[in-house]
Amino acid sequence: MKRVVTATVIAAFLLAPLPSFAGTNTNKVSESKVKCATTKARPHAAPKITPPKVLLKKAIKSITFVTNCGNIVIEPLNNLAPLTVTAITALAKGGFYNQTLCHRMMNDGAYFLQCGDPTSSGFGGPAWQPYADENLPVDGPANYPAGTVAMANS
Repeated sequence: MKRVVTATVIAAFLLAPLPSFAGTNTNKVSESKVKCATTKARPHAAPKITPPKVLLKKAIKSITFVTNCGNIVIEPLNNLAPLTVTAITALAKGGFYNQTLCHRMMNDGAYFLQCGDPTSSGFGGPAWQPYADENLPVDGPANYPAGTVAMANS
């Protein structure tokens, strides 16, 4: 059974400097084609998820987030961000992102959507020990091209 994750839950806190772990999406979707269903999701306590003790042994080809605005499929960069891909996989499998909201959108200078925090506060991470930065972008105006997915590691 697919877990329904409402809003655009990309499990991502898209703030620099964060490790980028998915390739850039080149698919274009016009706003008029996106149809979002009403959601009953509300901020809630973050579930307790045990941090993974070992890296994934098999590369993940894609991760699909089921949202009320349609599915979001990402292609993780397993070789460039193995810790991040392992973490997001463990959190998704543990239901961490279920019924979460996108609680922050920036569209003035920096353009990003911040999602995946069950508390919708920006501080509702899994309370794991931080792990090493991976695949950091080059500092500059286009360091996270459109379609990039990133995840906070602290």
